Amino acid sequence: MKRRTHKEKIETVKQEILDAKDHQAVYDTTWDWMSEYIRRRDRGRCFTCGIQDYWMRHEAGHFIHSSSLDFDERAIHDQCTFCNQFHGGQRDKYKTKMLEIYGQKVVEELERKAKTVYKPTIDELEKIKGNLKVKVKELRERQD
Repeated sequence: MKRRTHKEKIETVKQEILDAKDHQAVYDTTWDWMSEYIRRRDRGRCFTCGIQDYWMRHEAGHFIHSSSLDFDERAIHDQCTFCNQFHGGQRDKYKTKMLEIYGQKVVEELERKAKTVYKPTIDELEKIKGNLKVKVKELRERQD
């Protein structure tokens, strides 16, 4: 097996850094589409306190913060800034509402899934983003 030179090792590290930046860029744009989709889907109604406002003033709040759930529509809902930012997502209210809507089985599934480590590939992110774009465009046509 041929040993790599110092220059080759540096080039490999540089490429890994570029790949990571590319992945993060695709992840960020996919998340932007996810966030818009969730807030439009829920029509600007906060999942935890019920306050209604224009969808752009709200946030996409997570049931549990985990990369494994970042693109699972069941685990993300519209939340006002007050609930999501200033009250840590209102975890107890959020879970109660999740149980009402999805039931114990789904909530437990999401809790298990949240404990796993998952990093979608760029190809997976692009596919997710493509699906979200279609959903957002449909909602835009109905809402705007």
